[in-house]
Amino acid sequence: MRFLVTTRNYVAFWDGSNVRKLDQHEPHPVSYFYGLSYFQPTEELIYTRTAPDGSCEIRAMSPWRGRGPRVVHRYEGAPLLHQLLCMDSMIWVAATGIDSMHRFDYDGRAMKKRDGFSFGDGKSRVKHINSVAVMRDTAYVCAHNLSVKPGEIYALDRRSLKHLGTVEAGVAIHNCWPVDGGAGIATLASKNNELWRLYPAHRRRVGAHVLGDGYLRGVGANADETLIGSSPIASRELRIHGDGKVRAFDPEFTKMRRELTFKGAGQVYEIRLVGEPDAAHSGKTIPSL
Repeated sequence: MRFLVTTRNYVAFWDGSNVRKLDQHEPHPVSYFYGLSYFQPTEELIYTRTAPDGSCEIRAMSPWRGRGPRVVHRYEGAPLLHQLLCMDSMIWVAATGIDSMHRFDYDGRAMKKRDGFSFGDGKSRVKHINSVAVMRDTAYVCAHNLSVKPGEIYALDRRSLKHLGTVEAGVAIHNCWPVDGGAGIATLASKNNELWRLYPAHRRRVGAHVLGDGYLRGVGANADETLIGSSPIASRELRIHGDGKVRAFDPEFTKMRRELTFKGAGQVYEIRLVGEPDAAHSGKTIPSL
């Protein structure tokens, strides 16, 4: 599979043989790239970046049109941005540092906030909101909960953002995506190297013996296999060093098929398939590069 990956130190494209860096910055204990999605109306990749001073920005670039990286929105303060999703002609952003999820309109030049949902007081980070996915009429948002208690997945109405319910999952969860034709939801229990599948009547853990070491975060999936990112476990100051990994698994997680190493990545944060629908990206297809 070909895919895009965001890491602490760069955004890159894996073409099946080689790594091509699309954006990068000098390694710094605070700086990192994270969320990444495709905004079809303007044919752009939209992604988040935290600068060395802690300020957060959203960038856009279009490899298809020869447009390099540029800043299209800056957050006031330091909301610690994580995953984002381009859906319904909007940009959905997990504003982790203030326990919120925001939706923006985007005209190809600048972003304008439309609405959002706060999972706390809107000022502090207690739940560590980090991931957002849309499946049919429901939006799902992951809360890490800072490992103080099990993670939670919030279900919101896709249009009104009305809170529909909450389910508990594993420790320090990231990412969520549909499994078994949408009958269940999968999520990564990052700290315990587990993958959880949640169904209306039960839940189960899979892949406990094959997911490997490291901190699990970032997923890309099609019908044949699932890619999962793995990062070195280290203090924030040391995360700028080391190599990130992307591992490929069979659909039932009975074995690891292969492992790719991204030199100097520091950490792997996001994976998005290219040229085919990505079940872990709300079924979206990023055009071939």
